[in-house]
Parts: sequence; C-alpha cells; structure tokens
Amino acid sequence: TRRGIEWLLAEQEACGAWFGRWGVNYVYGTGSVVPALVAAGLPAAHPSIRRAVTWLESVQNDDGGWG
Repeated sequence: TRRGIEWLLAEQEACGAWFGRWGVNYVYGTGSVVPALVAAGLPAAHPSIRRAVTWLESVQNDDGGWG
C-alpha cells in the first residue's frame, strides 16, 4: 500500500490534478485518486488532497458539474 501511495503522490500534476489514463480526463483521474488515498489512510487535510480538491473546485462548472 505504501508504495502505491508514494507512486500516486509522485504522479500528481503541478496544478493538483491526476491524469485519467483510461479516458484522458483529469477530472476522472483526480476524482478516482482522492478517495483512493483517503481509503488508504491519508487524512483529508493532506496537502496533496487539498491541492486536488482546490483544482477540482477551480474547474467545476457553475451548475456543479464537470462536463
């Protein structure tokens, strides 16, 4: 688990997002990695998670969606 967490943290983009390889969509990638990190034991206040949430909020549409 530790190596997986380390890999995910190292793969985070400078903007705070993660690349979604299966759909070439950063929202999907980030939206999958954040709950995985929390499930693996990282606190929600972890800097990488906070950066990801900030990024998600920055790209969210006015209607609350991302599409």
